[in-house]
Amino acid sequence: MRNYGTSISLYDLVAESANKTRVSIDSYNQGAKDSSPELAQRIVNLATAYPNMPNELLVYAGLSGLEAEDDLALQLANRVQEKLYKKIHKI
Repeated sequence: MRNYGTSISLYDLVAESANKTRVSIDSYNQGAKDSSPELAQRIVNLATAYPNMPNELLVYAGLSGLEAEDDLALQLANRVQEKLYKKIHKI
């Protein structure tokens, strides 16, 4: 068997995997800590006011501080509606 000058031990692989898992858990915990009832309510308000908006866009809008009453939210919903119309009618 050839040796190409690389030496990777099982310990190194386990340590790397553990580090990736720890980083992932830390990221999840930070996200859970950062979410708040106000953010959840903002997203619910956006979803109620603009049901045609995709869920991903609702979350991004809520995270950016957009409220359902904002003009930008209405413009965004109108743009989504235009895109959906074009997609359905293949324009």
